[in-house]
Amino acid sequence: MKRVAAIAAAMVLAGAVCFAEEASAQKPAEAPKAAAVERKAGVSAAQEEMWKKAGCTDEEIAKLKELQKQFMEARKNKDQEKAKQIREEMDKIMTPERKAKLRELRAEMKPKAKDAETTKK
Repeated sequence: MKRVAAIAAAMVLAGAVCFAEEASAQKPAEAPKAAAVERKAGVSAAQEEMWKKAGCTDEEIAKLKELQKQFMEARKNKDQEKAKQIREEMDKIMTPERKAKLRELRAEMKPKAKDAETTKK
Protein backbone atom coordinates (compact mmCIF):
# COMPACT_ATOMS: atom_id res chain seq x y z
CA MET A 1 0.00 0.00 0.00
CA LYS A 2 2.86 2.35 0.81
CA ARG A 3 4.46 1.58 -2.57
CA VAL A 4 1.27 2.46 -4.43
CA ALA A 5 0.98 5.76 -2.55
CA ALA A 6 4.66 6.57 -3.20
CA ILE A 7 4.34 5.76 -6.91
CA ALA A 8 1.17 7.85 -7.20
CA ALA A 9 2.83 10.79 -5.44
CA ALA A 10 5.88 10.52 -7.72
CA MET A 11 3.65 10.46 -10.81
CA VAL A 12 1.72 13.53 -9.65
CA LEU A 13 4.96 15.37 -8.90
CA ALA A 14 6.48 14.45 -12.26
CA GLY A 15 3.34 15.58 -14.07
CA ALA A 16 3.30 18.89 -12.23
CA VAL A 17 6.96 19.57 -13.10
CA CYS A 18 6.37 18.75 -16.78
CA PHE A 19 3.28 20.94 -16.91
CA ALA A 20 5.10 23.88 -15.28
CA GLU A 21 7.99 23.62 -17.78
CA GLU A 22 5.59 23.41 -20.72
CA ALA A 23 3.55 26.39 -19.55
CA SER A 24 6.62 28.57 -19.02
CA ALA A 25 8.01 27.62 -22.44
CA GLN A 26 4.83 28.85 -24.15
CA LYS A 27 5.11 32.42 -22.80
CA PRO A 28 7.59 34.68 -24.56
CA ALA A 29 9.90 36.50 -22.17
CA GLU A 30 9.55 39.95 -23.79
CA ALA A 31 5.76 40.07 -24.06
CA PRO A 32 5.06 41.57 -20.60
CA LYS A 33 7.59 44.37 -21.12
CA ALA A 34 6.16 45.23 -24.52
CA ALA A 35 2.63 45.34 -23.14
CA ALA A 36 3.70 47.61 -20.28
CA VAL A 37 5.36 50.03 -22.69
CA GLU A 38 2.26 49.97 -24.90
CA ARG A 39 0.01 50.89 -21.96
CA LYS A 40 2.27 53.71 -20.87
CA ALA A 41 2.53 55.15 -24.35
CA GLY A 42 -1.19 54.81 -25.04
CA VAL A 43 -3.99 57.11 -23.99
CA SER A 44 -6.70 55.84 -21.69
CA ALA A 45 -10.39 56.14 -22.45
CA ALA A 46 -10.72 58.39 -19.40
CA GLN A 47 -8.12 60.77 -20.82
CA GLU A 48 -9.95 60.86 -24.16
CA GLU A 49 -13.20 61.63 -22.36
CA MET A 50 -11.54 64.46 -20.44
CA TRP A 51 -10.17 65.95 -23.66
CA LYS A 52 -13.67 65.77 -25.13
CA LYS A 53 -15.15 67.51 -22.08
CA ALA A 54 -12.45 70.18 -22.36
CA GLY A 55 -13.73 70.98 -25.85
CA CYS A 56 -11.48 68.99 -28.21
CA THR A 57 -12.94 67.66 -31.45
CA ASP A 58 -12.54 64.03 -32.54
CA GLU A 59 -9.81 65.07 -35.00
CA GLU A 60 -7.94 66.94 -32.27
CA ILE A 61 -8.22 63.96 -29.94
CA ALA A 62 -6.80 61.67 -32.64
CA LYS A 63 -3.90 64.10 -33.15
CA LEU A 64 -3.32 64.34 -29.37
CA LYS A 65 -3.23 60.54 -29.09
CA GLU A 66 -0.60 60.31 -31.81
CA LEU A 67 1.43 63.15 -30.29
CA GLN A 68 1.22 61.50 -26.86
CA LYS A 69 2.68 58.27 -28.29
CA GLN A 70 5.47 60.20 -30.01
CA PHE A 71 6.14 62.18 -26.82
CA MET A 72 6.47 59.05 -24.68
CA GLU A 73 8.76 57.45 -27.27
CA ALA A 74 10.97 60.57 -27.34
CA ARG A 75 11.17 60.56 -23.53
CA LYS A 76 11.99 56.86 -23.55
CA ASN A 77 14.84 57.57 -25.96
CA LYS A 78 15.90 60.57 -23.84
CA ASP A 79 15.47 62.89 -26.83
CA GLN A 80 14.53 66.03 -24.94
CA GLU A 81 14.61 68.31 -27.99
CA LYS A 82 12.10 66.10 -29.83
CA ALA A 83 9.94 65.85 -26.70
CA LYS A 84 9.94 69.65 -26.41
CA GLN A 85 8.83 70.03 -30.05
CA ILE A 86 6.03 67.52 -29.56
CA ARG A 87 4.90 69.26 -26.36
CA GLU A 88 4.73 72.56 -28.29
CA GLU A 89 2.51 70.91 -30.92
CA MET A 90 0.25 69.59 -28.16
CA ASP A 91 0.09 73.06 -26.62
CA LYS A 92 -1.24 74.44 -29.93
CA ILE A 93 -4.22 72.11 -29.59
CA MET A 94 -4.60 72.41 -25.83
CA THR A 95 -5.31 76.10 -25.39
CA PRO A 96 -5.00 77.73 -21.93
CA GLU A 97 -8.79 77.53 -21.57
CA ARG A 98 -8.79 73.81 -22.31
CA LYS A 99 -5.90 73.24 -19.91
CA ALA A 100 -7.83 75.07 -17.19
CA LYS A 101 -10.86 72.88 -17.86
CA LEU A 102 -8.68 69.75 -17.61
CA ARG A 103 -7.33 70.94 -14.24
CA GLU A 104 -10.91 71.40 -13.03
CA LEU A 105 -11.90 67.93 -14.24
CA ARG A 106 -8.89 66.33 -12.56
CA ALA A 107 -9.61 68.18 -9.31
CA GLU A 108 -13.15 66.80 -9.36
CA MET A 109 -11.79 63.27 -9.73
CA LYS A 110 -9.53 63.48 -6.68
CA PRO A 111 -11.07 62.27 -3.43
CA LYS A 112 -11.87 65.04 -0.99
CA ALA A 113 -9.65 65.36 2.09
CA LYS A 114 -11.34 64.15 5.26
CA ASP A 115 -12.18 66.61 7.96
CA ALA A 116 -9.23 67.11 10.35
CA GLU A 117 -11.37 66.19 13.36
CA THR A 118 -12.33 62.79 11.99
CA THR A 119 -8.72 61.79 11.31
CA LYS A 120 -7.46 62.70 14.78
CA LYS A 121 -8.19 60.42 17.70
